[in-house]
Amino acid sequence: MAPTNGDGDGGTGNNTAAKQQFELLGFIQPNFTANPPQVQPFGTTTLSWNAQIPTTLHVPVTILFAGQPVNRAGSRTVTVPATSEFFLSAKTELASRVIGTLTVQVDTSVCVPTTIPASVITQNVELQVRSFIPLGGEVSERGNGIKASMDVATLSIAVPLTISQDGHSGNLDVNVTFFVGMSLNHIPNTVEVAPTNVHVALDLQGFGENTIFQDFGQSLSTIFVTVIANLVGRMMSDQLTAQVQSVIDAAHKNDAPNFRTFELTDLTWDANEFKFIVCPKGSGAGNAPTEGHRLLKSKSASTKTRTKVEA
Repeated sequence: MAPTNGDGDGGTGNNTAAKQQFELLGFIQPNFTANPPQVQPFGTTTLSWNAQIPTTLHVPVTILFAGQPVNRAGSRTVTVPATSEFFLSAKTELASRVIGTLTVQVDTSVCVPTTIPASVITQNVELQVRSFIPLGGEVSERGNGIKASMDVATLSIAVPLTISQDGHSGNLDVNVTFFVGMSLNHIPNTVEVAPTNVHVALDLQGFGENTIFQDFGQSLSTIFVTVIANLVGRMMSDQLTAQVQSVIDAAHKNDAPNFRTFELTDLTWDANEFKFIVCPKGSGAGNAPTEGHRLLKSKSASTKTRTKVEA
């Protein structure tokens, strides 16, 4: 993190001091370790640190773990569901920076990975969208037709349609982007598919000044947006979650004589495949991931939905 800038009459002086303190914070020796450095899925490890503050830093320094002040020397026992990175930070009144990072490896040899090609998922999505839209007669696909595509943590659906009635026609384009990842609410074994961006373009010039036809087009656009953004996303979430659960059930059955409980620990979604890993729960199972660290997996998109309508 960059040093905090000062303001007011003493802004320049504060900024210089902040830069000096930021540089000096980088000389702190955190002695940040994990014991053990590798665990089984959902295993526990003890993180320890003993921060040595340079004598040239003549201001109060606060050490932080998980964003909370801690003693300069201390430890925390954490539960690690998947390979994770932990951070130790230091701050003064004017500056702050990360002084130590630590990766705790999880032994995945006991886990069950599953991969589904992107084409299998996109074809399924396209079939679902077509099943919800009354194609034929007044509504038909246009151009390249309904297409679904995958990217890192996102699913996009493009729906180009032509709407016709009594010799009049207009174009409707619906484009929806979904976030795909593990449940943001920490619901175990759940794949979340949530709309993050909805774009609607409605061209009703072919309907002329007839307000009845224009209302007809507007109503259809509202229905299609609701169906695609909500129902399709919900169905995909249910189907992918069911796929994860079926792998968990099979892993549990094949784990005889242990019959351990398995849980979704990692999920990767990109242009090529949907890959997830389920692992047996070990000591400390069932705890939520510890704050102040991140699982080493694909970066997730925000699930805040943005809707843009063009007429």
